[in-house]
Amino acid sequence: MQDEMAIHMGRGLRSILHGFTSIEQLGEFGMPLDRNKSFSILLNTFIEGIHAVMLNQPET
Repeated sequence: MQDEMAIHMGRGLRSILHGFTSIEQLGEFGMPLDRNKSFSILLNTFIEGIHAVMLNQPET
């Protein structure tokens, strides 16, 4: 099950990276906020989610 979860997590990270960079390349971040801070918050939130999921996984 952990191998399967790793694939899901990898897909999630890839989607985050692709989506954020695509929006940035298109110049679609209209608000004058620091994009690097937004990206950092996004990644940290994803990582915290991974930790939460892994803590709730039954040990095999």
